[in-house]
Amino acid sequence: MKMLLEELKEKYDMILFDSPPVIAVTDAAVLSTLLDGVVLVASSGSTSREALDRAITLLENVKSHLIGGVLNKIKVESVYGSYHYYYYYHYYGGTKQKRKKRTEELVKTT
Repeated sequence: MKMLLEELKEKYDMILFDSPPVIAVTDAAVLSTLLDGVVLVASSGSTSREALDRAITLLENVKSHLIGGVLNKIKVESVYGSYHYYYYYHYYGGTKQKRKKRTEELVKTT
């Protein structure tokens, strides 16, 4: 694996690996020691705080370089309360020129 990574680093600027959950199997922890950095992904509403703490501890124990995190499946409505905004793109006429048309809608749900 080390040889493969060295070969890939010569050809590409960035290499991304999607691994299994770090708590479930040791593959992710072992792989993390060979990489320049790790981004930990958690699922909003499913990943418990304890599981997240355990994952971080496992990565720290093998001295991986944790560079950040991603929170998936977050419900935007819960962040902004009962209000939301949306944006869309629209194509005009035959010009085929893409213009961004910002539509802002403030909706209060009850």
